[in-house]
Amino acid sequence: MSTANASDVDRGTTSATRPQNGLGWACNQGWIGFRPDDMRRLGTVVGAGVLMVLVAGCGSHQPGGSAAGGGGLTASPTTGATAPAIPGVRVPAGAVPVPGDQVSASSLPSAFPRVVWLERNGTALGLYGEVGGCFTSSATATQQTDTRVVVRLVQEEPGTGSHMCPMYLRYKPMSVPLAKPLGTRTVVLQLAIVRG
Repeated sequence: MSTANASDVDRGTTSATRPQNGLGWACNQGWIGFRPDDMRRLGTVVGAGVLMVLVAGCGSHQPGGSAAGGGGLTASPTTGATAPAIPGVRVPAGAVPVPGDQVSASSLPSAFPRVVWLERNGTALGLYGEVGGCFTSSATATQQTDTRVVVRLVQEEPGTGSHMCPMYLRYKPMSVPLAKPLGTRTVVLQLAIVRG
């Protein structure tokens, strides 16, 4: 004969299932009807969702990646090329934009800044490079002829290592000295990524 008291009914136990530990109740017994079965997986689902958001936000860096904010496509006033709008990337005050038909940036990734300008009475060329948590950019004029100026943007990234890198991206204005004023010469922008 099985007898049940009020505390047994509350816990969903009977004398047959009640532990014999002298306390009359078990610490970790399953509660009947306490929560639906689907809610037992709620923590796993929420944790997986948070993990996916973190992985998407911390994905590998691609040169020319988009910056936070902005959006849409715009025609650059300095290159005539269509590229994603990049907040804060513009010709500095007092600088003279280089006309779009005078800039060749076809070898750059599509989202890379193509804003080019002249400084110091046309004897210095200004442009933007990408800088991030574990990489820097520099620029040099590798060739200057009567018809063109080739500017090589070098993005230096660490090799594969065990150190952590903060994932951020900003655009750094850079200046490249010219041997003589640009005039009508074409500016050719090239990107080189150096790892390790």
